[in-house]
Amino acid sequence: MKYMFFLKRAFKNNTMYRFDYFLSWLNVCIQIFISCEIWKALYMTNHVSGKVSLSVVLTSFIINLGLSNIYSIDDLAVQRKFGDGTIICELLKPINYRLYLLADTVGNILFKLLFNMIPCAIIMILVYRKSFILCKNPYSIFVFVISILLGFLVLWEISSIVQMLCFWIVNVWSISTIKNVFINVLAGTMLPVWYLPNTIQNIVKYTPFSAIYITPIKIYLNQMGNKQQTIALLLQLVWILILALIGNFLWHMGKKKLVVQGG
Repeated sequence: MKYMFFLKRAFKNNTMYRFDYFLSWLNVCIQIFISCEIWKALYMTNHVSGKVSLSVVLTSFIINLGLSNIYSIDDLAVQRKFGDGTIICELLKPINYRLYLLADTVGNILFKLLFNMIPCAIIMILVYRKSFILCKNPYSIFVFVISILLGFLVLWEISSIVQMLCFWIVNVWSISTIKNVFINVLAGTMLPVWYLPNTIQNIVKYTPFSAIYITPIKIYLNQMGNKQQTIALLLQLVWILILALIGNFLWHMGKKKLVVQGG
């Protein structure tokens, strides 16, 4: 229950900045609109090969960009606590610090999902209703939702590893930037995965980047059979476990290394 308190607190904190919420909502709509219009223009002028239909591309962008905007994880949260010295207060609390960070992130994401992503998705689906693919298979929708949750945990564990590096690196901003570039390129946020070279696609599907956005989108678009969906979900779980073990290892090693001076 104590982690629910942190979750609720993060959710309520977002309600204090209503103008910021409006700008975030507008930002997501603009991003999706611009990306979709660019790809519509490319398809109309035959500047891209028709590996997949325009409807598939637009649908994937609406889902991908929508998810990437609500999956906003602060990679510098722990670093700031190192900077102002409050990390020692956090360590004295009778809580699992990594679970605390997760609860705080989930609170922020729930707010963005309810008041940012859902309204934007409705607007974009209405704008591109002739191109957006509506999944009518209840089972695929259910698996899609499960895959989204697992994809978020994969992304959070990657971000957690970056944050834990604060124990050894003064500024993790550069590592966070590199991580974001890999995710944007290899997870299909900047370029649809179908347009990556086949060699890169074969490599990406065995990395955690594929488990973040590509797996849920392919499930939604019915590009996987039931057996493939099961394997994809299991692969997401495997990546969560592997990344969680790495994150926990860095956390426990970091606590032993931490030295606080002054008082």
